[in-house]
Amino acid sequence: MKTLLEILNLKRLSGILFYTSIISFIIAFNFSDNPPVSGWQQQFLPFLNNRPLSDITFVDSLTGFGITGDHTANVTNYVIKTTNGGDNWFVVDSIYQDLTKVNFINTNTGFVCGGLNQIGGYLTKTTDSGLNWNVLSTPFGGSFQDMFVLSEDTIWVTSPVGGGFGGLYRTINGGISWVRQDDRVVNKIYMLNGLVGFATLSDGSYLAKTTNGGFNWTIIPNEIGYFDIFFQTV
Repeated sequence: MKTLLEILNLKRLSGILFYTSIISFIIAFNFSDNPPVSGWQQQFLPFLNNRPLSDITFVDSLTGFGITGDHTANVTNYVIKTTNGGDNWFVVDSIYQDLTKVNFINTNTGFVCGGLNQIGGYLTKTTDSGLNWNVLSTPFGGSFQDMFVLSEDTIWVTSPVGGGFGGLYRTINGGISWVRQDDRVVNKIYMLNGLVGFATLSDGSYLAKTTNGGFNWTIIPNEIGYFDIFFQTV
């Protein structure tokens, strides 16, 4: 027969085990389904036939678009979309082109560029948030490496071919006609406005600036090794 002290010790142990299990459950729940605000949470994508993501953009805290591509010709790539901040993604288009850049100017209007599977770079546009896409007329070039969309009419695209038909092109009428602004290897471009912008030349070896809408570029001394450009505007 157990003594009173043994009974009290057993009750105390049972209580400790009970509260320990409750605390463990709360911790496990918070870290598995509700990670810290400052942490990262893994996102799960739809089946993309093993194609890697090449670019992602968000137009607000909930709506975002992504594309696949890895500079491989003769394969199908995908445009994907999320409407809940990246928790779930679904395919909105499949394209028989390598895709390199996606850019949306608002929730409805966006552009995707790339190339490789046809003569000339590839540029397509949506005005209904990815439901339908229309291919735009583009300048002759091997493919498009990057794109900057200032408005629905004014767009820059870069083709890294260099010489020949590569370089930097701009349209001010939504792709109806294009002007070749530079014939060097232009990889990345970011325009602050219609006149001032920056670009990486010769596979990141040079960083250049324009103050006249891309018609002339000035190399910035001692700035090398840049492979992407982004400015946070306020």
